[in-house]
Amino acid sequence: MNLFAARLAGVPLPVFAKQRTGLTLALRLVFLAFVFGVTALPATPSFAQLQTTRSTEYSYDPATGQVVLERIDPGLPECLETVYT
Repeated sequence: MNLFAARLAGVPLPVFAKQRTGLTLALRLVFLAFVFGVTALPATPSFAQLQTTRSTEYSYDPATGQVVLERIDPGLPECLETVYT
């Protein structure tokens, strides 16, 4: 008969079983504190993603109105330029 069934049946538990039940409760509380602590970490600013700015420029041919240059700047030292002919 397991401890849960013994408690339901009204059988008195031995001393070691009571201690084990208290230890089990303590371990459950530690586990729950760990789970809640780990899930709360991503909400802190130190784990937030860095935001970058991105800009896009277009140059048009004044005679035809077609795009001749496209520049994408992701906020890094390099940028992408595409020249259309």
